[in-house]
Amino acid sequence: MALDRLTQITSSGISSTSTITVSAIAGSISGVVTATSLTVTGNVTSGMNVTGVVTATEFVGNVNSAGVSTFTTLKVGTGVTISAGVITATSFVGDGSGLSGITQTTINNNANNRIITGSATANTLEAESDLTYDGTTLAVNAGGNITVGESFIRPTSLGVGTTDTTGRDAGIGTAPGTIIYNTTTLGLEVYNPVGVWTPASTVEFTAYSPTVTADTSSRPGWAVFSFTGPGDLIVYGGPAKSAEYLVIAGGGGAGTNDRSPGGGGAGGYRSGSSFTLNPGTYSIQVGGGGVAGGPWPTGGTIASSGTPSYIIHPGITSITSYGGGRGSRGPGTPAAVGGSGGGGGHGDSGAPGINPGTPQANLTPFGLTAPYPITQGYAGVGGINPGQGPGPFTGSGGGGAGGNGSAGSPGSAGSGGAGQSSSITGTSVGRAGGGSGSISTPSSGSSGGASSGGGGGGVPRDGTDGTGGGGGAGGSNHIPGPAGSGGSGIVIIAYPTS
Repeated sequence: MALDRLTQITSSGISSTSTITVSAIAGSISGVVTATSLTVTGNVTSGMNVTGVVTATEFVGNVNSAGVSTFTTLKVGTGVTISAGVITATSFVGDGSGLSGITQTTINNNANNRIITGSATANTLEAESDLTYDGTTLAVNAGGNITVGESFIRPTSLGVGTTDTTGRDAGIGTAPGTIIYNTTTLGLEVYNPVGVWTPASTVEFTAYSPTVTADTSSRPGWAVFSFTGPGDLIVYGGPAKSAEYLVIAGGGGAGTNDRSPGGGGAGGYRSGSSFTLNPGTYSIQVGGGGVAGGPWPTGGTIASSGTPSYIIHPGITSITSYGGGRGSRGPGTPAAVGGSGGGGGHGDSGAPGINPGTPQANLTPFGLTAPYPITQGYAGVGGINPGQGPGPFTGSGGGGAGGNGSAGSPGSAGSGGAGQSSSITGTSVGRAGGGSGSISTPSSGSSGGASSGGGGGGVPRDGTDGTGGGGGAGGSNHIPGPAGSGGSGIVIIAYPTS
C-alpha cells in the first residue's frame, strides 16, 4: 500500500500488512497505525502511535512506538536533541548510579577556600589545609613555604637565590627593586631606578678561612693567614683593604748518583705589599716539594721538580709561583728550569730560574713570555768534572730566591743559592733557599751548605716544608745515602685590622 501524500487522518486508524510510505504527515493520527513499517519521507509534525517500525527524516510531534524507530534527528521538547548517536540536553537529572564508564573522584579534607591538589592515590584529590585562596588572598599557613628555584619565602626568612656578577649583568630588562645575592662580591645587592646594582646593606670588612685560623697576635694590628695546604680566603663587606702576600712554590728534588749530583732549586718566590682585598673568594693552592732521585745504582730514578703555589680570584690576575727545578743526576739527566733552577751534577750544567733574564725557550713550558718581569728565583750552575781521574767530582747547589747556586771547588761541593727573608708574620724568616750539591771523595772535601730551608748535601736532608727549600743532593758511592726531596711551599696573606 502506498500513499503519495497524507495531510490529515481522522479515522480510527490505518492498517496494512505491507509498508506504508508517505511523503509527510502534517496532521494527527488519533488511532493506531498497524503496518509492517511506516516510512515518512518528509516530516511528522503532529503525533502518532505506531506498533511497528517507524522510519522518518525528522519527527517533531509525539511518537509512541512499540517497535523500532529510526530517526535522522529526534527532538524531545525544546531541551533534548538526539542526532548521530549524541544526546544533547539542557540538563540531566538523576544520581548517576546507573551510568557506566564514569570514574568517581574523592576529595579528602575538603573545606571552604582550600586549594585542591592531586595525590598519590588514583581518583583521589586533597584539599590543602595550609594553602587557601578566598578570592583575594593566597595564604600559606604557618610552617609552610613558597619555593621558586633557589628562592623561597618562609615564616621567618626570605631566600633570594644566588648568582655571580656575570650572571647578574646578563639580565635583560631587570626591574628596579630586584634583589640578588652576588657570590662574586659576597653581598646582597639591589637594582636601583637608574639602572645600577648597589649594595643592599653596609657590612664591615671581614675575612675568614674555613681551614686556617687568623693569627692576630704574632704581628699586632694585623691578621695573618698562613696556608700550608689548599684552602680559601673569603672576604666580604668593605671598604676593601690593602694587604701583603707571600707565595712560595714547592722546592725541587735533588739528584743522586755514583759521584756528585746537584741540589734541587728553591720554589718560586713572590711577595707584595699592595694587594687589594676586594669581596669574594680567594682560592689558595700550596705546591708540594719535588721527589728526590732514586738510590744509585739500583733504580736510579730521576728527581722531580716542585709544583706551583698560587692565589686566584675573579677580580685579579692570578699570583703564581712556579715549582723549583729538579737537581741533575749527572751527564744525560740535566737539571730542570723552575722558580729557581736545579743544580748540575758533575760534568752537567745547571738550569736557569724564572726571572727577567730567562730565555724564551725556558719560559715556554710555563706559558710565559720573555722578558718575564718578576724575579722568582735564580739559577743552579754546573758541577765540576776533573776528567777521568779519581776526583773529587762536585755537584752544584740549586738556585735560591736570593741568588744562584754555587759550583763549589775541587775541595767542596756547591752550596745552595741564598733564600730571602720576610717579616710578613711579624718575625723575619728566611725561606726558599736552594739545595746543596754533593762531592765524590769525602777525604778531599765537604758537601755544600744550605740556608733558608734548603737541604744540605752529602748527608741527605730534605728541604724544609713550608719554606720551598730545594732538596740536598744524595750521597755518592763514597758517601752513601738517599737524596733529599724539596720542601713544600707556603702562601701567606696579611692585612691590617684597623
